[in-house]
Amino acid sequence: MSGIYQFEIEKADEGQRLDRYLALAVPALSRSAIQRLIRDGDVSVDGELTAPKHRVQTGERVSLRIPPPRAAAPEAQPMDLDFLYRDEHFVVINKPAGMTVHPAPGQADQTLVNGLLYEGVGLSGIGGVQRPGIVHRLDRETSGVMVVASHDEAHRKLSKAFAQREVKKTYLCVTAGKPRKPEGLIDTPYGRDPKHRLRFSGKVRSDRRARTRYRVLETMGPCALLEIDLLTGRTHQIRVHLSEAGTPLVGDELYGGGKRWKGVSWPPAKEAMRAMTRQALHAHRLAFQHPMTEQAMDFESPLPADFERLLEGLRSG
Repeated sequence: MSGIYQFEIEKADEGQRLDRYLALAVPALSRSAIQRLIRDGDVSVDGELTAPKHRVQTGERVSLRIPPPRAAAPEAQPMDLDFLYRDEHFVVINKPAGMTVHPAPGQADQTLVNGLLYEGVGLSGIGGVQRPGIVHRLDRETSGVMVVASHDEAHRKLSKAFAQREVKKTYLCVTAGKPRKPEGLIDTPYGRDPKHRLRFSGKVRSDRRARTRYRVLETMGPCALLEIDLLTGRTHQIRVHLSEAGTPLVGDELYGGGKRWKGVSWPPAKEAMRAMTRQALHAHRLAFQHPMTEQAMDFESPLPADFERLLEGLRSG
């Protein structure tokens, strides 16, 4: 994704820090990677270099230059990885929020791939030099369970299983607002939002479809805990579908859930929502057939501490 990207600040984004705005605009780059690009002179506002803390204003034109990816293989680096399973064919990882999955322009290290190489995990070559072993992705701020292939045959078989919807993917999330029905299926067209290029939408004309099944597990004051079965795997799909249903994820700045705490009068709930600084989305379960033995495999990732604190706060009243 190297190249030069141009953005014009819209009214809805006015007042955000430049580094935060660009991290939302380009989800493949972490905020620290954006800050490095700004400091290196690869970002300008109305033609002038500036600082990460610059507050963007309506009508400003932001230019972002992403250098070409480095051809060298990722470097092995020690990281605190949580293995849920490991054999010679694949590994299953409990990824924390804030960890980027693979190297990308602006962030060449401190990714999951770097940590796996340090642990001596064999990684398939299908993903290329920068994305070895990566069968599927979780967004940087989404926590939870994911599988990484250790060799090419396992990679091909796992990729086929994902493509043919043979992998069961279950998420847990907390919404700002409560769904009208206790369970349901959201099935919409899917594509980039024509009115806001940073977002995706189910309210577009498109041949691509997105299908999300939800079930309310618990209601807590102004919020709800949902279990999600992801039937397709579109970018931002859960965030988009729930936001457009009127119940965005707590902490989701891009899709309208980041400031929902402002309208909450119950102090414990308000503080719990305000303290959640990323989208309240967790990949809880991944079930599939072993790519080599065809044995049924089923993995669950426990809720991380910030998610537990959110639930505790909402339940405290």
